[in-house]
Amino acid sequence: MALSFASPWPTAATASATAARSVRSQLGPSDGLPSRQTSQLLLGCSVIVVSTRVCRKLLPGRSKRSQVHAQGPVPLGNIFDAAVNQGGRGMGGGFVGPGPGDMFGGQKRSPEEEEKARKVLQNIRDFRMKPKEVKEYLDRFVIEQDDAKKVLRCLDDPSLRGKNYTKPNILISGPTGSGKTYLVRTMAKMLGVPFAKADATKFSETGIVGEDAEDVVRQLVDSAGGSSEVAQYGMVYIDEVDKICSGSGGTARGGWNGSQVQSNFLKIMEDTEVGTKNSMQASLSSMFGGGQADQTISTKFVLFIFSGAFNGMNEIIKNRVGTKPMGFFVDGEETDTLGLSPSKEESQSYLHLAETKDFVEAGLEPEFVGRIPVRVAIRALTSNDLYRILTEAEDSVLLQFQNDFDGYGIQLKAEEAALRRVAELAVEERTGARALVTILEKVLRGFKFELPSTSCKELLLTKAIVEDPQGSLQDLLCAAPLARASVQRWLETVERTSKIRLDMPDDVRDRIVEECAEQRQAAETVLDRRLRQTGVISGFESIRDATKGKVDFFCVNQAMLDTPAEEMQKWTKDLDAMA
Repeated sequence: MALSFASPWPTAATASATAARSVRSQLGPSDGLPSRQTSQLLLGCSVIVVSTRVCRKLLPGRSKRSQVHAQGPVPLGNIFDAAVNQGGRGMGGGFVGPGPGDMFGGQKRSPEEEEKARKVLQNIRDFRMKPKEVKEYLDRFVIEQDDAKKVLRCLDDPSLRGKNYTKPNILISGPTGSGKTYLVRTMAKMLGVPFAKADATKFSETGIVGEDAEDVVRQLVDSAGGSSEVAQYGMVYIDEVDKICSGSGGTARGGWNGSQVQSNFLKIMEDTEVGTKNSMQASLSSMFGGGQADQTISTKFVLFIFSGAFNGMNEIIKNRVGTKPMGFFVDGEETDTLGLSPSKEESQSYLHLAETKDFVEAGLEPEFVGRIPVRVAIRALTSNDLYRILTEAEDSVLLQFQNDFDGYGIQLKAEEAALRRVAELAVEERTGARALVTILEKVLRGFKFELPSTSCKELLLTKAIVEDPQGSLQDLLCAAPLARASVQRWLETVERTSKIRLDMPDDVRDRIVEECAEQRQAAETVLDRRLRQTGVISGFESIRDATKGKVDFFCVNQAMLDTPAEEMQKWTKDLDAMA
């Protein structure tokens, strides 16, 4: 559906072309709108692709082939407003700043929002925790990585932020899953400051489809509840910065220029003013007028933290310092980048020896590195570290699984040997702490599915379960207490679905339980094979129907298990005699 807007404004052609270029870079099929569900919005001399559903909803006309003429700015504003709300490419899936729905100005905050912002700002300014106290807090959630914790010990005392204040922007290098993101996020939560995170791979050169460096600063306003004053004390975390390197130790890829992306960060990393409106909002505001003036965010006190694995930089540092292994030492044993001993892996981690020239050779621009004066390397997590994460961290992933089982009335406990085995398997995954979720989910998946339907009230996670979860689950289901409960549950299910009543003497139940243990099969499997697949249950249903429900009570005895066909014939003869 082509929407042609007749413009009553003399400068509309020029202004609309500018707006269109801005909008076109942020809206379209790349935002998840299938091409068949989009329409061409003719704005001046340019075309913008927007949702057909939005066009139909907000403008007159229903036919896909029709042209609709709108004579004023109100429908145009509405359609842009709805399009942005549906698919804006701001950080986090929508435009940030004054609000995605306010395309032409910005809405005033309520008194309650103003008061909340004032309290947050005051709390930030009143922050007085000492470095050791900050580290002690981080120790509750993040295991090891003491060097990084000592670096992330501030916001600084605001009284020290004088005219010549130099920001301690931080660069954290280390392998994936070693706690970089979690450490920074926990720090921001403790400080109570706005926090914005983005991946460096999502940024592009100015004017190319993708995120702009200033967008992540605008995200701080959203995190600060719309307060640009609070946002200026926030933390911006950019992960995977090594992906925009272009040197021998970098991993830049794609058609865009990683150096240009770095350059776009230079001005905002020190002291500049960033408008709360992105380029599209600013263009539309200029085009149509109205609304509040664009607010700005000062980045003077915004702390920028960058991180990356920098896998390729190891060889650069190794060539500079020599070939002697100089990896981290953990518990008296030298470890490599993956937490393994040198005998298991040739490469060692040299990132803790990195100097400015190493980052430059890896592909970071000298001007970019120079604006990040604080650099720290974190090591890979060993199996002992992962075990401590399971047992000591306040928000351990083990606690999350225990809460899941608690929801079904099942208490999950774990032996030390089981958790150490989980940690060992997680190290083999080579994805750091993230592997703990992978391993535990794989081990407990079947138990979470089966046990809520049993009488089980407690599950003890053992090393045997970790190594053979499926076999252990079958053993548990076949154990006498659970098997006996499963027999009763199976009988109740048959009565409910088949409208027949069954009685099973204790000696028959004992036999089923014994068969479960011998064949390592669940009671449901044994009973289905014995009574469903042999036609016993369907025979009972036929008798019920033939007697119009007068006979609906049946006793399942030993003979019914041993010779089901003969027993059903006896039932049929007895019914014939009664007739």
